[in-house]
Amino acid sequence: MTNPTIIIIAYNRPRVLQRLLKSIATADYILYKKVRLVISIDGGGDRYNQVLEVANTFNWPFGEKEVISHNENIGLRQHVIDCGNLTEKYENIIVLEEDCFVGRNFYDYACKSLEFYKGNPEIAGISLYAYTYYESAGMPFMPVNDGFDTYFMQVPGSLGQVLTKDQWLGFMDYYKSGVEIEEKDKLPEKVKTWPKTSWKKYYYKYMVEKNLYFVYPQMAFSTNFGDAGTHLSSQTQVYQVPIENYRDLDGYRFCEFVESLNKYDAYFELLPACLIAREVDISTDTCIDLMGSKPINLHENKYWLSGKRCMNPIISFDNSLIPVVQNVIFNVKGNSIHYAERESFGIMDHEEKIQQIANAQSLGFTIGEIQIISGKYYKIGYYITHPLKIPEFLKRKLLK
Repeated sequence: MTNPTIIIIAYNRPRVLQRLLKSIATADYILYKKVRLVISIDGGGDRYNQVLEVANTFNWPFGEKEVISHNENIGLRQHVIDCGNLTEKYENIIVLEEDCFVGRNFYDYACKSLEFYKGNPEIAGISLYAYTYYESAGMPFMPVNDGFDTYFMQVPGSLGQVLTKDQWLGFMDYYKSGVEIEEKDKLPEKVKTWPKTSWKKYYYKYMVEKNLYFVYPQMAFSTNFGDAGTHLSSQTQVYQVPIENYRDLDGYRFCEFVESLNKYDAYFELLPACLIAREVDISTDTCIDLMGSKPINLHENKYWLSGKRCMNPIISFDNSLIPVVQNVIFNVKGNSIHYAERESFGIMDHEEKIQQIANAQSLGFTIGEIQIISGKYYKIGYYITHPLKIPEFLKRKLLK
């Protein structure tokens, strides 16, 4: 296959760009020759000239370097689209926004995973990043460890992604049809509220409607500093994840898509077929909703396996093990996750959600964060903005 071209998307953050360039310069390309680098700079920012200088003076000894500069501000969404369209010229690409940072072997992994998954019709891209946080539910996330280095999610990568020409053209055919995000879409609620500058929400909807998946690594090859920019008003570390820094001489343990029991939907939930294949006794017509983030009105499955409140559970599980789905896989009985008919479920209330987060502290959610969310002033604010919850709160206190 054609070695992927590295494409960096930059806008108005010279220091941030310099940090990413340093990380790719110190990566390992020993097995590859003529690695092309493209730095694409959006215009209109007050530090545009500084960004341009960083790009132009950067020494890239591994192959050709090209700097694309836009005099006008085209915006992040169009900028990403333009960079994705470079697959027409370069065939395979690695896309990195400037606040990303890469591990030593990111390029080797990109090449090897491209080779392994080439031509797979279910694959819409390959992520270098590995999530530890499901932002739409405000919950930690950890995939099941199944002995392979890769798993699959119906979630587009945007913090370091590898794309082929065919994968990108498939999305562009869909995107050009004028599709819009609608309330009825089976997408995480937060995704629907992303701003118009987001390209990712359209890729999200594309993958859900076409039943496509991204390949994700168990150990990340890129991370994200969350610097203030187009989509973040201030810096956050919530997207920081550990990245690899060694070469596995035995190679990567890639899993074929059709054989994998580690496939997740757009809500970061394991597919029911994967649980059934692990001998979990549920119906094929089951909505998996362990994090409680799926609206009941949008998912009409007969049965639900959910962290929401349940009146008549068929069976119930604990939520102490992490990942939380392992409580179901290992049949750990409790009263936190319920399997029942759809009509038996209500919503996941505030205290239940706090308990789930508290059980997952080891995933990087600090005790301080949990204390803030569970503190009395936060709770007072919650019940002021959710007055219909007050009778439920009083009922729980009386029952105690």
